[in-house]
Amino acid sequence: MVIPVCDKIRPEYVGYKVENKQKKIVLEFSEDVFEDIGEFKLVDEDNNEIIVEVHYYLDEYDRANKNKLVLTRRDFSPFAAGKYTLTISKVVDLTPLKNEILEKTVVIEVDDQIEPSINNISRDFENNEIYVEFDEKVDKTSAENKANYIYTLDNYLTECLNDSADITLMPDGQTVCIKFKNDDSNGINVGNILRLQIESVCDLAGNKTLIHIFMGNAPDYIEELPGLPKYSEVYADYYENKIYVMFDKKIDKALAESKSNYLYIMNNVIYRGLNEHTTVELLSDGKTVCIQFPKDSYYVEKDNYVDIDDIIVFQVNEAAYVSGEKVPVQVFNYFNDVRYVPWTKVVSAAVTDRNKIVLKINSSIDESTLSPSDFIISTRYGNKYYIAAYDAEYDPDNMEITLTVAPDIMPDGTYKDSPIILTMDNYLTSTSDIFGRELTTSSSYIAVEDAYAPYVESVTGAVYNEGITELYILLSEDLEIGNKYYLKSEDLDQFTVRINGEKTEATIVYFDAYFEDIYDTPVNNEYARFRIILDGEYNSEELEVIFTPSDETNFKDYAGNKLKAFSVKVSPV
Repeated sequence: MVIPVCDKIRPEYVGYKVENKQKKIVLEFSEDVFEDIGEFKLVDEDNNEIIVEVHYYLDEYDRANKNKLVLTRRDFSPFAAGKYTLTISKVVDLTPLKNEILEKTVVIEVDDQIEPSINNISRDFENNEIYVEFDEKVDKTSAENKANYIYTLDNYLTECLNDSADITLMPDGQTVCIKFKNDDSNGINVGNILRLQIESVCDLAGNKTLIHIFMGNAPDYIEELPGLPKYSEVYADYYENKIYVMFDKKIDKALAESKSNYLYIMNNVIYRGLNEHTTVELLSDGKTVCIQFPKDSYYVEKDNYVDIDDIIVFQVNEAAYVSGEKVPVQVFNYFNDVRYVPWTKVVSAAVTDRNKIVLKINSSIDESTLSPSDFIISTRYGNKYYIAAYDAEYDPDNMEITLTVAPDIMPDGTYKDSPIILTMDNYLTSTSDIFGRELTTSSSYIAVEDAYAPYVESVTGAVYNEGITELYILLSEDLEIGNKYYLKSEDLDQFTVRINGEKTEATIVYFDAYFEDIYDTPVNNEYARFRIILDGEYNSEELEVIFTPSDETNFKDYAGNKLKAFSVKVSPV
């Protein structure tokens, strides 16, 4: 026969701790005990018995620790700080014999674990003061620390207390007086304060107050504060949970990317600075700051998740232009929705030189995404010829993209005797705007205009024949003035002709390309040209022709581009 071995050892009391801000007294025993067997008599310092309820201690996974019992008040209110006497009896272990503890009386000390709260906040409009009354005595240093008080005015500017206010802990030890100055340069009227937030004020035990917010409306006799100057705009991408702060000029990168320089109000709480789960980046335009808040609350703790849809005020406290000039505090109570911002598009294109095409866009792009291969340039009529762009430069000040292309474009803006067009493939485009949306064209194609100014190709030597000296200046394309045009006096005012540096009179005739003039001259008739005629023999002299176009010059190509200014010299033969 096997005789079972039974546990005959009595359970023993091991110790205690106070948890959950004085709401739980946790008793620990040497072994597992019954939850519903035992007597506990708790008496305070005034010999008043406190009725308690008993249950097992649950760990962070809600698993019962059966060697720990928790004492709580019936209403689950906290135990007051102080000393208690606890008598423990009739507690039995979890064995068949139910071994009973020996009655034991212990002292329980409940330290202050509860942060101070605020009983009342009031404004004294006559004396321009705010009074904050706590529910217990508070630490003087933290109570008078201006950084622990932050307010929002009715123009939405939010600031910590500064030189505009004095703060004093009153003799009762639990009331703070904030007195604001009344001077025009550095004063604040308490009637203009819409929100006052108090945080980090400690009681005498070192417990910090939770964030407290006082909301109030200004009285009728307080004038609304003027709006703050705006040097930036805020755009929100609600789908990606990020915001863009777009300044009017390029700003300092270090300040722009410092998380401590931002403040926001969410769920009526003022948050100073951005948390570790938020990223800040100054984008390639040097003017736009992208602030990416966590996209999904699943990957961060609840307290660290920020939904930009809940932000009611956003503030940039410190920023500076690259010149060093400080940007005033920027405050926003409204975000522009990126979805309703017009898409960035190419609105026009023009040939400006033999290998240059300039595109006009209606809004800024992210320069770091610019790729010349995104732009498809081809002939419009006849056989399809493509022109490859191998370089692209972005000019943010003029909202222009300059493409450098491989083939030579004709001076009249054509290629292979055809006008040219620009298209883009929206599915293959990498160039995007500052919000990450791909660049596109304003229509199915953009006709590339002729903005290529006519210019001098070359100049012939001077030839003397039958009493006159003549020379030809060859041009890149025909001018609108028409063939065989004799320059009039108002036209000649734009020309200066010199012989050995001395100004002289001359007759000037314009001819279109391929026009065969009646003179037997060594000139290439494939070019438009000016014929310069001088009375006398000057082919052995230094000749100079200078053209300076007037504002209303007639010397333009058929696209309206002015002939470029020039100065040509012909040396003696």
